[in-house]
Formats: sequence, structure tokens, C-alpha cells
Amino acid sequence: SPILYTCDNLLKFGFLEGKISEKQTKISIYTEKEEYFDFLYFLKITQSSDNILVLELKMFFNILRYLKVLNVEKDKNYCEFIKSMVFYVKNFNEEYFVQSGLSAFLDYKHFDNFNIRDVLECFLDFYMFNEFIVFKTFHDYRQFQFNNSKNMQIANKEYKYIVTIFLIETNFLPYLHSMSLFPCHKWRILRRLLYINRLYIGNIKDVQNSFDMNKFVYLMPNNINKAIIYASYNMSLIDKLHISGFFKMVKNIKLIHHSSFEPFLPKMHYFKNTEILQFDIFSLEMHELNTIENLDIIRDLKMFKLIVSRIDYMKHRTPQYFLNGNKHNIFIDSSVKNKISNSQETYRMPIVDGYYKYLYGADLHFYINTYESFNFHKFNLEKIKRLKIDLLKTSGNQLKNYEFLGLFKSLKKLYLANIMLTNELLSIILRCNRLASVCFYKFEDNNFLDDKSFNFSNSPIIYFEFKASKNTLNPKLFHLIQSCKFLISLCFYEVYILYIRRNFPPKTENMSESQPLSSILHRPKLKTLKFEVESKFANINFHSSLNIFSMFYNIVDLERLSYYVFSLYQDDLEHFSNFKRLYFLELGIVKNSPELNIFEKLINTNLLNTLQELHLNVNIFYNFEFTKLFIFRRLKILLIGLPSKAMNLKNYIHSFECKNYTLLGLYGVLDFDHISSFRYSCEIIYETNHTKKAEMD
Repeated sequence: SPILYTCDNLLKFGFLEGKISEKQTKISIYTEKEEYFDFLYFLKITQSSDNILVLELKMFFNILRYLKVLNVEKDKNYCEFIKSMVFYVKNFNEEYFVQSGLSAFLDYKHFDNFNIRDVLECFLDFYMFNEFIVFKTFHDYRQFQFNNSKNMQIANKEYKYIVTIFLIETNFLPYLHSMSLFPCHKWRILRRLLYINRLYIGNIKDVQNSFDMNKFVYLMPNNINKAIIYASYNMSLIDKLHISGFFKMVKNIKLIHHSSFEPFLPKMHYFKNTEILQFDIFSLEMHELNTIENLDIIRDLKMFKLIVSRIDYMKHRTPQYFLNGNKHNIFIDSSVKNKISNSQETYRMPIVDGYYKYLYGADLHFYINTYESFNFHKFNLEKIKRLKIDLLKTSGNQLKNYEFLGLFKSLKKLYLANIMLTNELLSIILRCNRLASVCFYKFEDNNFLDDKSFNFSNSPIIYFEFKASKNTLNPKLFHLIQSCKFLISLCFYEVYILYIRRNFPPKTENMSESQPLSSILHRPKLKTLKFEVESKFANINFHSSLNIFSMFYNIVDLERLSYYVFSLYQDDLEHFSNFKRLYFLELGIVKNSPELNIFEKLINTNLLNTLQELHLNVNIFYNFEFTKLFIFRRLKILLIGLPSKAMNLKNYIHSFECKNYTLLGLYGVLDFDHISSFRYSCEIIYETNHTKKAEMD
């Protein structure tokens, strides 16, 4: 008989929800004969939270497979469902697996990565493991970079959609200690099923001599896609990992070092089983690059990448150090300035010929308003994926034309600094076929932008960033960005928007003059929006910037919002009430208003059910309104910044501890009048997490 899938179902499935949106009332699902009753049981227990009583191990893993196939929505009910599964499963050990002939299930490809991680976290929770260590290890993922433009790209990557392990000095030993206490018979199964997209080992110089590296390798999952190791103070760690066989287990390795490549040269044989080897280093000498080019191990690698900030190719200019440039698996992303000028002296140096052929990331600094063919003839244009263009030394901060950008057929990331925005520049950018990320730094427009001439749509661009605008943001620029139909991230730092009504008509008038109907119906659906107003223009006029963004983009499905403004307005709060999925909110308010009653209104929105992380910077709380934060039921991370001179909140901060936040912090902002200081110029007044609470107990 048919099984009903209703709105009251405990779990929601993306696959079935998609069929419902297509107006399909009946769906047929076919299973193997021996799985028919298992699948029926699965559908039954997903209808109500009381249906699980006991789970056989085979059924446990069948359910995890079904969750992947039907694309379960990971909401609060899903979390409770996973907890119930973990609580009621029996015989969760490798011996029973072998006896029951279930070894075929131990293939991570059969399962959703996040489901397995959630199962592991539930087990850790049941064994009373430190919640902060679990958060720090599996959810708080960051990287260090030397290359400025690469650093910008890393900072804006969204790691929510991959499974990571992040180990640094503060949580490295606690992780090892916790996992050592985890039952071996369970870990032997889970380590074979958990697939880690990124493993990051940070600065652990003070703890690396106090643990057994073989034990460390055992406490890692079997399946690691990529390992990133900060090796500046951990060179002995590289030796230990080699001896333990770690580099045989992981095929994609990235090493970060604050100095030169020289310490790695005698260790290159460690990576003979590696497929992709990458180094992020500060400096490199040409003779080192020549040595790398001639290493036997390079021939066996699928890909060898170098990210470098400085290269000294003037020190060794004899022919013996010239590069051949004939290794197709060597890729260099360099922040070294490539001067584009009338002088051909640089381009006549034979030592740099091979170097240019290896570049896949380059910085071009123009000293002229035009260019000649010899400026680019040494580059392998088909290979370049990242490009920075700086026009600081050009007249008017612009070029006569930008057609050369079309030569970079593989370009994915474009960074433009000290530049004038023109119709031609934006037109060429929007017509690039593979460009995914565009960033402008210290820019202005020439007031002649013509959005009506852009009657085409752009598909590949998903990320735009604008930082340090020299004049007000032009509303026509918002129209142009609107042509990027798959845009998901939009970031503005140190900018301001001068609100003039005729330039920003109300939504009800948008369809008439400013925008055709098609652009209204197909506005980009943003997932991330960041806006930081320039401090000196913060109070130039009174309007909601969120309201302006909503005229051009669909913001109701935002997942992450960073919003630093002079004050909030009623329109802002109306948009907050419309957010459906916002789980991360970074909110900075220079001047709070008692009349607006911000937090009372926020608790009456859907944020009450979705918000998990809140970074709040506000000049003052009125009438104990900070207590409204207690009501946000899903909030796990709460960081509050106040002016250093107004820290009376610290007298009440212990009231927050009863909420068992994973991370709770109170910070004094040293210069509250400068909005950018909200994120950089702070002193810790109070910070607690489950680690510190455990120590105090």
C-alpha cells in the first residue's frame, strides 16, 4: 500500500520535496528485493520520533545510505534522529561486522560524509567528550597564507559544505586525548567510513614532542582527501609524519612555511607516493626552482604547485640556473610584481623564460595606459587561473582597453587594485567564460556606467568583492552585478552608499523604469552578504543598506550575513524577519537606539530557529535587552563586543553560561568610532568554552 509523505513527517527529504514542487503526487521508488522491508521500516521511523526502539547494525548503516539517497534536510529533527540511532544501535563493533559479513558496508562512498561525521559527534557526546574540542576540531576551520590575494580567497571560502579536521596548538593534545578514550571497536569502523576533505595541522611546536606519532596516525580517519600542514615551526613534525607512513596514506599534501624552500629539498623523497604536492612559502631563489625542476620525484607527481610571495631571480643569472619550463606538471602562483612598461629589459632576461611558462597565478603592475604584445609573450596564457592587476602607476588608474583579459582563457580569479571602473572593463569581465571570483580594491567609477548596454547574462561568476571605494557606490553597478545569475557571495568593505531617491526607486517602481520584468524574476539568490560601511561616511544619511540590496538581489535565503553600519532602521528589521536560513550573523552597530527595541523584534523572527552563531558589536545595551539573547534556542557561539569604556556587561556575563554555549566571549573594542576596528582592534575581557569550564571544575 502507498506510504504517505506529509508536512508532519519528522524528517524532510530534498528528493521528495523536489518532486512535490514539480506537482508530482505519486512517486515510485524501486529497491532490491532483500532491502524492501528495510526501506519500509526506514520510512516508518522517519515519520515520528517515537518509532525507533532498537537497531541492528546492518539496519543502522542501511538507514544512513537511505538518508544520502533521499537527501535528508539537516534540521533540528534530523539531529535528534541521529542521536536516537546512535543510542539504540547494538553490536557496533568490528568483530560483529566480520561475523555478520557486513564488511562490504565499510566503503565511505556509500554514505553521506556529513551523516558519518554527525554519527561520530553523537558518539563523542554520549561519552561525555568536550563539546568545545569537537567544535574546534570539526567546525572551526581556518588557514594561514602568505600571498595577499590568495589570503583573500581563503578567507572567503565557504567550508560549511565539506567535512574538515582542524588541529592547532590549543586543541591538538585534547583531541588526541579524547580520541584515545574513544572505544577502539567503534573507532575502527568510523575511521574507515569518515571521509575528510581537508585536514589542517597548524602551529603545534610546543606539543609535538609529547605524543606518539603512530598513535596520531591511528586516530586519524583512513580517508583524507587533502592534508595542509603549517610547517614553519614544525619541520620535525614532517619527519615524524614520514616515519609513521602518513604521507603514504594521503595523496594530496600542502605544506606552508614562512621562509624559503631550502629546508624541504633534502626531504622531497618523503613524498614519492604523493600525487599532488603543494608548497606555500614566502621566498624562493631561482637556483632552488632549478633544483626542483630537475628532481626525479617531480616527474612522478600528477601536479606540483608552488605559491610564493617573493622570488629572487637576479642572484643566480648564469646559464646553469636557467629553467627549461618544459615540465607540464609544475605550476607556480607568484605575487612577484610583473611590471608592464615600455621597457623590454625584463623580458630579455633568459633566466625568467622558463619561470613565466610555469605561472598559473600572476601579479601585473601597469606603468603605462596601454600594452604591447611583448608584455605577455613569455606567459603561458592558457595556464593562468589567478590574476592581479594594479593600475596605481597609470594615468587616471585605467587602461585604454582591456581586451588582453580575453587572452586568459582559463582565468577563474581576478583581483583589481587602484582602478577606475568603466563600461568596457566591466563588459569584458562579465563576458569571461570561466571567471568565478572578482575583487576590486581601492576603486572608483567614472560616473558614466551604462547598465542598459549590458543585455546579456553571466553564468560563471559566483563571488564579487568591493573594498575601499573612493566614491559612493553607483546604483548602476548593482544592476550590472545583477547579470551574474549564479552569484552567491557579495562582499563590501569600507564603502558607502549615498541614498538618492531617484537613483534607488522603491521596489514597487522597480519594474517600470529601472529594471525589466525578467531581471526582477531572476535576481541572483545570495547565500553570503557582507557589508561594512566606511566609518567617516557612516552617518552621512539615514537609510537601510539591506533595503537597497533587496532591490537588486534575492536576500531572503541568506545563510551568512555580516552587517556593520552606523545604526539599524525599521527596514533592516523587516528584512531580518524575512530571512529563512540565516545561521551566521555578524552585526555591528555604532549607535543603538532604545526606541527601535532591536532585540525584542529579532526574537519574533525566524532567526530564533535558525541562528547558530552570533558576533555582536554594539555601543550600548538598553534596559537589559541583552537578556533577549537567551531566547535564541539554537545559538552555539556568542561573541559580544562593546566599547572598552562601557564594559558593565561583564558583571552579568556569567548569566550566559547556563546556556552552555560552545564558545562565549566578551571583547572590548578599542576604537568604536572606526567600524573596521570591530574585527581587528579588540581586547579579550572574558572568554570561556567547555575546555576552560572543565578546568575550573
